Amino acid sequence: MKKLLKVLVVLCIIYFSIIWIQRRLVSNLHISYIINTQNEKFEINEIYHKKTDQQAQYWLQIQVHNTIFPIQVSASKGKKKLVEDVYYFENEAYTCIYPIGKNMPSVDILCAQDQTIYPYSSIIGIDSEVDAFASSLQYYDATQFVDYKNLLKVDHNISIYDSFIENHIIGLENYKGLYVLDSTDLVKEKKLFTNDIYQKSTKIFYQQYYIVADYNENYEFHEFFVINMQTLKETKIISDTPISLNSYIQGMVKDSIYVMDRTNKRQYRIDLSNKTVTKIGEIDSGVQIYKNGVWSKMTMYDALKDDVYFVNTVLPNEISDTLYAFYQQVGNYYYLYQKNENDYTVYRIHEQMPNIRYYITRVSDIHQVSYLGDYFYWKEKDSIYYYHDSIGSRVIVKNPEMEFNSDLQFGIYTK
Repeated sequence: MKKLLKVLVVLCIIYFSIIWIQRRLVSNLHISYIINTQNEKFEINEIYHKKTDQQAQYWLQIQVHNTIFPIQVSASKGKKKLVEDVYYFENEAYTCIYPIGKNMPSVDILCAQDQTIYPYSSIIGIDSEVDAFASSLQYYDATQFVDYKNLLKVDHNISIYDSFIENHIIGLENYKGLYVLDSTDLVKEKKLFTNDIYQKSTKIFYQQYYIVADYNENYEFHEFFVINMQTLKETKIISDTPISLNSYIQGMVKDSIYVMDRTNKRQYRIDLSNKTVTKIGEIDSGVQIYKNGVWSKMTMYDALKDDVYFVNTVLPNEISDTLYAFYQQVGNYYYLYQKNENDYTVYRIHEQMPNIRYYITRVSDIHQVSYLGDYFYWKEKDSIYYYHDSIGSRVIVKNPEMEFNSDLQFGIYTK
């Protein structure tokens, strides 16, 4: 009996060891394979990693000749060789591919030009030969990437469209506080101020929280309102020292917000974890500045010449930060903002392929953007849009007040 028990224990150990090894292998799958079609050879690298922060868990690199196409998709766990066939087109302007497979989620046609990848939905009508190629594809559904702008409901004069992502929450400032929008309850309102406040420089969206100074005061304040967008619960962070309403938020490092008080010439750290306010800079000691993971000092005089904002992203060595007006790391991606005459072109690069840019959209205001996993959100005039590789660009909210007052900001969080 004891021998039998020992055998069973050993068998159980072996069984669970095999399961553990299989899971480890599946969670770090990396395979390479080749597809020959249309007299072309397509070299494919396929990487699977555990899904985190709502980002896709499959990363594909498809190479034809000297052109590499990066593709991210979400598919069932443990699938291998997602791509079974590749449709190909090339002319003097573009090199385009359309990969398919029974386990391969539908993706847009991808077209390369000058080391930049464009989803076809962003260049429709620009090249007639590319348009003809797209029309010839039996399995390509162009309607998947068309925004039909189907209105779901109008509430508080806010138009909400059925493209709203089910588990996403949008916080939207108004003159007396905050609207919170989601696909279930649509619009909820949290009032914070007695009078209409049209300009607020000391406010920020962070994770599920909206943090704002107490604008019920006229010149100086002692309290920060902290609103949980999931519950609308309100808490306060209290400062022993009065802070001028002529202040602005320089940035965040970990769970701390850094505020510059222009009038009183002081710098504060607001710790969201322990709900404390600490003075960390003044005329005698100078100001603390955070850039690319390094703290440094600046004189108060220099800090007051122009608003100084923190930079918390270090670009890969292959990317020159002088090419871009702004950049932000989000998970495995870097978002790059290239300045045009009247707006900014937004590109995304993956940390594994920093030399290849993926075109996202164009935005007017780099301060009116937000990120949630693979979703890129931005505000344009009176509307909030998002982009996702699986469906392209969609409008989700229209609010006339956003065009009237460009200071009204928004934030995104997930339930």
